[in-house]
Amino acid sequence: MAQKVSDKGLVEIASHEGIVNAPYFDSVGKLTVGIGHTASAGEPDPAQHRREFTIGEIMTIFRRDIEKFEARVRKAFTRPLTQAQFDAAVSFDFNTGGIHRASWVKKFNAGDMVGAKSAFMAWKKPKEIIERREKERDLFFDGRYSANGHANLYPADTAGKVLWSKGKRVNVLELMKGATAQPKPTPAPKPAASDIYTSRAMVQVVQRKLTALGYPLGSIDPKTGDYDGKLGKLTGDAIAAFRADNGLPAGRDIDGALVAALDTAKPRKLPREDTATDEIAKTIPEAKANRLNKNGGGIIALFAAILAFINGVIGNIGMASEYVQPLKDAVGDAPAWLWFIIIAAIAGAFYLNSKRVEEKSVQAYRDGARL
Repeated sequence: MAQKVSDKGLVEIASHEGIVNAPYFDSVGKLTVGIGHTASAGEPDPAQHRREFTIGEIMTIFRRDIEKFEARVRKAFTRPLTQAQFDAAVSFDFNTGGIHRASWVKKFNAGDMVGAKSAFMAWKKPKEIIERREKERDLFFDGRYSANGHANLYPADTAGKVLWSKGKRVNVLELMKGATAQPKPTPAPKPAASDIYTSRAMVQVVQRKLTALGYPLGSIDPKTGDYDGKLGKLTGDAIAAFRADNGLPAGRDIDGALVAALDTAKPRKLPREDTATDEIAKTIPEAKANRLNKNGGGIIALFAAILAFINGVIGNIGMASEYVQPLKDAVGDAPAWLWFIIIAAIAGAFYLNSKRVEEKSVQAYRDGARL
């Protein structure tokens, strides 16, 4: 019979990892539950089971998830392993994924126990992992379990945020007693205002992923350094575009299918780099408006500049003075050419600003920031 991790070994790994008894968002925005379980590992899908899980359920799920690491460890070792050694090796591989390339394993297989024990601690980065690595080493070479059947248990709120301050130490081995097969899936409740898919945390995850995949949407809040977490128009537009590009049902909302697709989708390619400005102006209203403003400002500036020049020249010609004088009288002591220059300067500034905004609109379209 193939060697497997003992219950005591499972708890040892859990003591290193920590247990969260309700669905939460991990560091990369994936819905997770228990000991690192996600939908990609199989049932249950955390998104479809928004509730608290018992320790028995969590450890049953974890035992199934750990099977691939058990197989990797069995394949990596050519010498027989004690139960403690097998438990330690699976813990090491679950954390590092490096059982097949670890020099300590090769030394152990060759019978060099001293060299293997020394090489075990080569896997000590980042420094926060050193304590775990020492415990795994002591378990493998000395048969010493460190957790005494206990692990830290943390709750999570309905928005998918782990409440670290409310964690507690529990006797997992005791709570595992009587645990049976994996619980039967329960139907997901109808989405409501408090549903996890409409939570601020979920919307922020979707906004970040859409941006990374080439569907930028709005600006980041300068106070938080993150998106606003609101399912507004720009976010809805980006979701609709992503759904259309990836064969999902049309819509502007977040659901399980969208979240799963965001995890596997490739960045979109936009054939916009060589799009002519005239064509973009037809698609992007603000680009067209700024082009019209720019052209209007340029015409006014040019016309005012010409008038200023003419006025400055002919204003001193006696024959023309009688025609210019009424205008001068109307505007006071300031010469007419000065007023024309002021108008030209204002129109010129309007032209330059409109030109800048138009260029940004065009570039945003080509980059995909404007859908």
